[in-house]
Amino acid sequence: MASFTKLVFLSALLSLGSAAPLRALRRRQTEPAPETSPSPWSVPLTIQAQHESFGFDLGSSLNAPSYTVTPVSTIPSNCETYNALHSECPTAFEAFDVTYGDCGDAWTVCRCNPANMTMDTVADRLGRVPVGLRRYVATVVVLPDNTNHGYTLTTGDIHMFGDMAENTWIHEVSLFFISRMSLNMPLNNGIIVVFSCL
Repeated sequence: MASFTKLVFLSALLSLGSAAPLRALRRRQTEPAPETSPSPWSVPLTIQAQHESFGFDLGSSLNAPSYTVTPVSTIPSNCETYNALHSECPTAFEAFDVTYGDCGDAWTVCRCNPANMTMDTVADRLGRVPVGLRRYVATVVVLPDNTNHGYTLTTGDIHMFGDMAENTWIHEVSLFFISRMSLNMPLNNGIIVVFSCL
């Protein structure tokens, strides 16, 4: 079973869009907000490569597809939850739909106005996540902070603080994928729905 899980993970990581992509649904207004505790794996990725030729610089290894960024007039409710004076975004969110050349559907990004990463940086880094993994991302919430860290909710929403490197984007998306596989939770259990990529 362990080798099957590894095979499924590697297939999702390396997928070029041949599988039907999956997306998380937004929470209904009546459901309580998910817990916001950081992932237990939210430590800096400072592990040294075992061999010089096996670097961990995914940013330069992964190609970014072309993308378009379209402003969204209404801030999604799963972003508004984190917009208050003493919350993750004390100012205001701006929302965007980002569509990539390798997939016809859009990803929603909520960016807190003083966030460290620009919208172009966010779109580029999310696009470098291989579509086989990116399809598990629901909403990306980009927030300001003096330190770089992130966490992933059980809905597939990813919260990124500071100026996150590509390695951490892959890490956070992989956590959601691995948690689904390790808990033997079906990927169509009402949280995830199929959508189509080119």
